[in-house]
Amino acid sequence: MLDREGVIMAKVLLDMAVSIDGFVAGPGGADAGLYDWYFNPSEVSRQVIDELVATTGAIVIGRGAFQTGEEAGGWDDTPYAVAHFVITHEPPPPVPDRRVEFVFVTEGVAAAIDAAESPVR
Repeated sequence: MLDREGVIMAKVLLDMAVSIDGFVAGPGGADAGLYDWYFNPSEVSRQVIDELVATTGAIVIGRGAFQTGEEAGGWDDTPYAVAHFVITHEPPPPVPDRRVEFVFVTEGVAAAIDAAESPVR
């Protein structure tokens, strides 16, 4: 995608599942199955997932999503082998030898997107 001056712009995809009754999780934050299509895909879903994985250049997430992944056993099984930019007020201690790179950004959403679209990391 190009801006008015012909400069390449990054595409940003926002992904968030919401149930028909307006919730993003079950009681107490429990998994409500909103991403079952992704984690237990049908053949049709698999095509969408494969395209997402192949075309994603970087991921920007919040500290809550990062922490949920950490508590679920870590990020080693993520299919996205790209840098993950985590928006946070307090970066956690570094974890050596991760399969994917995590960059903790404390300056807000715009700074995280700027860092994610930068070719030099």
